[in-house]
Amino acid sequence: MKMTKTQKANFRMSSTWKTFRAKMKKKANCFDWLTKKPLSKTWNLHHLDMRSEHYKDISDPERFMPLNEDTHEFVHWFYKYWVKDQGILSRLSMLCIETFRKTHDKQEEINGTED
Repeated sequence: MKMTKTQKANFRMSSTWKTFRAKMKKKANCFDWLTKKPLSKTWNLHHLDMRSEHYKDISDPERFMPLNEDTHEFVHWFYKYWVKDQGILSRLSMLCIETFRKTHDKQEEINGTED
């Protein structure tokens, strides 16, 4: 059965969810799964299974990852595009590498190189 936003919110308020969430935080040593930064007060436990009918299924901890709020928003933003075009990952990877390279070159130009 698909869950509404209200039903999902109600589930997140349940003691079952809160206990599971606390266990997952402890299991991750209080770090964001993706960035490896400490979890903030506004962290989220991200469902890897995006199907609404599986929202309450917490039987497999491997289907969840603790994420800080910004990371969680990014994962959802990225997923929205990835389901339509899986080539986005390659393009973003190349863009990141090129941007880093240009940034490094500019820093080197400004700061010079140490010999």
